[in-house]
Amino acid sequence: MRTEVPSFLRAELCRCGRLTILKETAGGGKSATALVFWAAKFFHIDWKVFDMHYFKTGKKHAALFFYCILFITIASGFPTRAAEGTEKSTASAAPDFELRDLNGGKVTLSQFKGQKPVLLDFWATWCDICMSVRPSLIELRKTTPEADLEIIAIDVDSGDSLARLKRFETANPAPYIVLYDADAKVTKSYKVEGIPHFVLIDKGGAVKYEGARLPSDLMSLLK
Repeated sequence: MRTEVPSFLRAELCRCGRLTILKETAGGGKSATALVFWAAKFFHIDWKVFDMHYFKTGKKHAALFFYCILFITIASGFPTRAAEGTEKSTASAAPDFELRDLNGGKVTLSQFKGQKPVLLDFWATWCDICMSVRPSLIELRKTTPEADLEIIAIDVDSGDSLARLKRFETANPAPYIVLYDADAKVTKSYKVEGIPHFVLIDKGGAVKYEGARLPSDLMSLLK
């Protein structure tokens, strides 16, 4: 069962750099609900907008303690995305994938192997940080010949629908390839835990850089 998180909370979490992908839980309900509650409290969002069953049963203090412990346990594993980035000293092979673009065309990573490097941008339309980086990606596309670098933006499907993505791109067309990762299979294969997340792949298919920051010296990392 998938637990939906209100779009304004997703945007707030993204904007503060604490969390951008809410992992689904097998049982569906309570751990994800606890996460939403404590994230709302942390960001001073009124928790009453959520349907909190435990707070309606009279067991307020027990529930508060339970949620507090659960939140601390879960939050300890959350990545802080603000300035994260890793240049790969030992390159690993980038997982291949096949996705459809917004016109239904097939795009694979392997089609660029041996031809040119590829920059992957994992993002979503509701992510404020992703939107703040978008102008830099557009400028990178304008200043870097397509023969030297392919840019592929992959919508992670967390809170976005294909229809919503198409509407966004119709209103704000990107000068690079945009793909929709239905069921987030590619996102998971790249172990993406927060967005934006960039992966730079050389023309041999090896990962040269990955992280939340778009490097200003991107092309130098390929040397």
